[in-house]
This record gives sequence, structure tokens and C-alpha cells, in this order.
Amino acid sequence: MALLTKRKKEIVKEDISSLKSSKTKSSKKNSDKEKKKDVAIKGQTGRVLSSIVLRKPYVTEKSHELAQKGTYVFEVKIDADKEMIRRAVEELYSVKVVAVRTIRQKGIERKFGRSLGKTRNFKKAMVTLRKGQTIEVFQGA
Repeated sequence: MALLTKRKKEIVKEDISSLKSSKTKSSKKNSDKEKKKDVAIKGQTGRVLSSIVLRKPYVTEKSHELAQKGTYVFEVKIDADKEMIRRAVEELYSVKVVAVRTIRQKGIERKFGRSLGKTRNFKKAMVTLRKGQTIEVFQGA
């Protein structure tokens, strides 16, 4: 019994020392971000990536006018970055993306009966395509 508890204490000490040695703030944060980005981009392709990143086309009068000029607006996942958005649009719609601009929209406070509420925060992506290319989703809007 004494051997088991002694061995457990050694294992715990080894785990604690390995945690202390691996904790470098800047390098750990950067490596975690790079790993997440690589997994999201390399591990999921085609419709899977686009269904995770792209939520829906953002159709308003202004986005319809932009679509006629070659810029399409999508509502995207709030933690999606520009490279993920670019790859998702290119793979889903088979087009070449020239530029991606993103906007984070804050929710609006609204009254729901007597109580105050707030709409959810979301992120928009304005995707500019190569000249002559279109996305058919926006054609009927």
C-alpha cells in the first residue's frame, strides 16, 4: 500500500513540474491559436467547413446593391477569421475570392412586452469576388 501512494505522489510531482515548464504565456497562446486554425481549415473541407463558418446570406437592400457590384454579404460564425471565410466561400460556391472584410455587429436592446431584452451579437463578412463571377443565391433576392 505504501508503494502505491509513494508512486502516486511521484506521478503528481512529475505532472506539476511538466505543467510549470510548459507554461510560457506568449508561445502557448500562439501555438494554440495556430493549432485551432489548422484544424479548422485542414480538417474540414467543402460543405462541412462552409456549414460551420457561414450561417446564412445577409440579404438587405444594401447587400443586394453590393451583390450587383460583385460583393456578397454573409452572416458568419463570430469566431471565424478571414481565411476561414475565404476558403468556405470558395469551396461552397466554386468562385475565386479577391477580398474579405468583416464587421462585428452588437445586439440591439429591444422591448419585449414589459421587459427589456437584447438581440444577439453577430458577425458579417463582405466577400468580393473576381470580376465576372456571381453567386446564384443572391440572384433571386
